[in-house]
Amino acid sequence: MATMVQESSPGFTMNRTRWFNLALLAIVIVVLVLGGITQPQFLTPDNFIAIVRAAALIGIAAIGMTFITLSGSFVSLSTQQTAILSAILFAMALGAGWSLVPAVLVVLVAALVLGAVQGAFVALGLNSIITTLGAGAAIFGIANVITDNRTVQARSDVADFLGTARPLGVPIQVWIFVILTAITMVVLYKTTFGRMVKLVGSNRDTARASGIRVGRIILWSFVIASVFAALCGILLVAQVGQAKVLNFQGFNIQVVAAVLVGGTAIQGGAGSTLRTALGAIVIATLENYMLQAQYEEGTRLVITGAVVGIAVIAFHWVQSRRAR
Repeated sequence: MATMVQESSPGFTMNRTRWFNLALLAIVIVVLVLGGITQPQFLTPDNFIAIVRAAALIGIAAIGMTFITLSGSFVSLSTQQTAILSAILFAMALGAGWSLVPAVLVVLVAALVLGAVQGAFVALGLNSIITTLGAGAAIFGIANVITDNRTVQARSDVADFLGTARPLGVPIQVWIFVILTAITMVVLYKTTFGRMVKLVGSNRDTARASGIRVGRIILWSFVIASVFAALCGILLVAQVGQAKVLNFQGFNIQVVAAVLVGGTAIQGGAGSTLRTALGAIVIATLENYMLQAQYEEGTRLVITGAVVGIAVIAFHWVQSRRAR
């Protein structure tokens, strides 16, 4: 309970949120300035659109995964594979002549089932990393089998507006990202479910003593993360008109990085989807700059890992100062 009191302290929450928001925005500004100076194409309108689209996909999956981390289950390592399989299923449905709504619903239901199965195993006491790592391998195998390792063409334009429309000049993926961030913030801070997620992550014994069904909260956290990952697959197909098993390379790392850079506590109980969204913008901007600068994959991983490590250390430093 002491953990919850600490987290709910208005002054501390406000100060910590302001500190992290400013730090994340500062990182984005530094990368933008550095990129603009060293890479002529970095600050062009086309590249900016590429950054915000990438941030939207990373961010949508990351705000879904935030529920897993907040509930004390660390992260899911099957997000990338869920997005891949969802993209393939969506492209196959469109290619078979399905209309948009049934195709979207089938994909989201399939993702719900995948998330529920993983969440149920974790709720029963299995390690989340091992569970989702195994699930990710199985999901990727299924994706390979049903595609025979070939590209699946959507052969339909019914979903094109999801990939190409720009209401008020902003890609629709970004609008979806913003709307989902706002909705999840309301869920976490204004609903009983959100408060239970944070309490389960802070202290599961206290949560059980309070009558909360911990297993159900864990299961639904995985469902949310899986459905949000599936939405990323749908949006990708809407944008490029095809799907393949090589889509979403490095997505697991990017999504986990966005959650941790956003300041969500590894042990659970503290964090917000707004900061996760800012973390996704940081990761997408950094990744885009490194690609523009033609950094090798190993170098990109080292830099991304360093940013995550610094963010996690800074988060725990702020918490430890409050605890004194």
